[in-house]
Amino acid sequence: MGILLWRNDMVPTPDDQLSREELLKVLSNVRQYRSQLATSTRFIQNKLKICQLRVNSDWSISYEVNAKNVLGLKQINHRISDLFVDSADKNNYFEKIYGLRERVISSSQKEINNPWKLVDLGLVKNDPFKNWLRFSNDDWIIEKNLVRSNPDGISKNYYLTSPNELIGPNDDFYITYKAQSFQSSCDLSLVVGGPLIDDVELQLPDMNGYCFAFGAFFNNETHLQIRGNRSQDTKSKALINKGIIHNCEVIRIGGHLSLIIDNKEVFNYYDPYPIIGLGHGYVSFYTFSPDQRFFDLEVKCRSTCLEESLLKDINSSSRTVLELRYKPNHFIEIEYFENHFLIHDITDVVHAKNKAADLLQNQLIREKSIEKIEMVGQLAAGTAHNFNNSLMIIQGLAELIGKKLDSESQSFDFINKLIHQCKNSAQLVRQLLDYSNQRMLVLVPININEIVRNVLTVIQNTFISKIKVEPSISDASIIIKGDQSSLETALLNLAINSRDAMPNGGLLKIKTSIVTLNNEFFENKKIEGKSGEFACISVMDTGDGISSEISEKVFEPFFTTKPEGKGTGLGLSSVYGTVNGHDGFIELISEIHKGSQFDIYLPIAEVELSQEKRIVLKQVEFAHNEMVILVLDDEILITNILELALIDIGFKVICFNSSLKAIEYYKSHSSEIDLVILDIIMPDLNGIKCFDSFLKVKNNTECIFMSGHQGDENEYKDLVQRDGVFAFVKKPFDLAEMVILINDFFSVKN
Repeated sequence: MGILLWRNDMVPTPDDQLSREELLKVLSNVRQYRSQLATSTRFIQNKLKICQLRVNSDWSISYEVNAKNVLGLKQINHRISDLFVDSADKNNYFEKIYGLRERVISSSQKEINNPWKLVDLGLVKNDPFKNWLRFSNDDWIIEKNLVRSNPDGISKNYYLTSPNELIGPNDDFYITYKAQSFQSSCDLSLVVGGPLIDDVELQLPDMNGYCFAFGAFFNNETHLQIRGNRSQDTKSKALINKGIIHNCEVIRIGGHLSLIIDNKEVFNYYDPYPIIGLGHGYVSFYTFSPDQRFFDLEVKCRSTCLEESLLKDINSSSRTVLELRYKPNHFIEIEYFENHFLIHDITDVVHAKNKAADLLQNQLIREKSIEKIEMVGQLAAGTAHNFNNSLMIIQGLAELIGKKLDSESQSFDFINKLIHQCKNSAQLVRQLLDYSNQRMLVLVPININEIVRNVLTVIQNTFISKIKVEPSISDASIIIKGDQSSLETALLNLAINSRDAMPNGGLLKIKTSIVTLNNEFFENKKIEGKSGEFACISVMDTGDGISSEISEKVFEPFFTTKPEGKGTGLGLSSVYGTVNGHDGFIELISEIHKGSQFDIYLPIAEVELSQEKRIVLKQVEFAHNEMVILVLDDEILITNILELALIDIGFKVICFNSSLKAIEYYKSHSSEIDLVILDIIMPDLNGIKCFDSFLKVKNNTECIFMSGHQGDENEYKDLVQRDGVFAFVKKPFDLAEMVILINDFFSVKN
């Protein structure tokens, strides 16, 4: 049979400069015409890493095109499934393929009570083939219900095609016609497929479609082609006789295809993997010879005998992605059709998708981490106020009790320890807020050596004994302006990072020193900075070390080399943020298998460290007779504590636990009140708005604000700049410090 499937001028040559996408499109077009890839497309196959395998009925490979290059095969005597790495996807795919063949055969053999329906061919009365399509008008002579290829023509492709689809996309068909040959080189064929599209070719279905070509020849040969691929041949004596009218029947029932000539079944073929539903239902007469006759065409159809569930499985199981056995870590897309497997190496695509999936997973982890941090921040911010209020009550009562005790007694010592633990608890709240970025840095003069000693105390009591901690603290005091809590957290993060790098033990060194850095140093390091003296904190370990590639990323937020669930990737990035917030910089020196060293440089402060000494309430004695203070706090115990502390040294104190009640009182007694102490967070009206209401009553009202809420430091700095605001105090505070602050207020006022 001479059906033209592909023109040579449509095949790209190796000199064509086509992109991958363009080549895939070309190959897709090729496969519209042939299930068997042509040799002329070898260039495309090589460039796209595509091969094709034909299989026998036992699924062993019988023929290959380009398989040795794509699959890494030396021989093709394999069962198709043996080419791939064992996996659930592989097993499921081939179980479906193998099983579907048996299901198709079984369904095609079932008797069904579904009568054939005669199709209206759309023929014009007395001129039945008037509207049928042909390459040229003189190709065919039409005589009523008979069509005849031009008897004066030459050997070429003669097509006569229905102008519309006669067979539905899910239909079986039963087609009868008569054929007669008057040439020795005859070809009497019927084609079910696509429409005639131009003067040289017939449009065959796409890569998922069908074209059936049933051929009968004068040289006693018949064959069946499915989408250009020869599926079955038969030979018999005196099959087609010159001048004899032959009765032909073409039948498809599910996956069963047959051709009957003169009541004799010429071939009986089961298509192992029928894919239908694409609507290529045009019917064509075809011959390669002049003076061939066809007449009495009759087309009958009915819905396919294949069950809906089987059709669904057929359409959903022809293609999958598998890993090659003989080329590890290489992935292919495999597709099955008509006893052939088309295989496309998509390793680059799979790796790209895996990388994209990893990026997506990392993004999800980051978003999850951010969400956790935000939740911690919201929880910490919401809890801090109440927690600090509770600490204020405990600490305040302890101070009041301590005032009644002998300073040399053991009970007094216990009271001091209790107060110290309250301060530590308040510090924990601040650290929690640091972690969630809910607290701004507060830079005050601090001694770096003391910060390092605090961190050493923690790690020496918590790190495993296999890790030896070796401190080297400078003899000289190293004073900087810094936030103690944030710096301690940063150093602790570095120490934990070193610990994790030494799972089997090792040496951890922490060193402090004063170094002088010049402009050349900053130029060489390519960082911005001013020459001068810097505090240097070095954290060194003998761990696994960090490669140069990773060293460039360690300070990026969410970057981590730890397994999922073992690290957030926030530790070193928070260290970097803390150091940067102190106008400093951090440097990493590391080598694989030789350990790591982090050097933090912070500018030396030109101030002296004040010698803080806690003042005990019983040591504070002032006389402020006739001075009246209004205290507002929603916690009754806090107002009671302040009342007792202030009355004891001569103040008159008026307490309120409601802003609205305090405002009402102030309206009629403002002239009697010398100072108001207001809690900012109040349930009815916050302390700031309460103060605004006081100002409307008396525009020179004086105020000290207090709060257990650890908010934005800049917000509180702005608050104390307001007229009438003397100070802001964070809870929990020492009662003695509050008394001294109040004394300072009256001293300034007087």
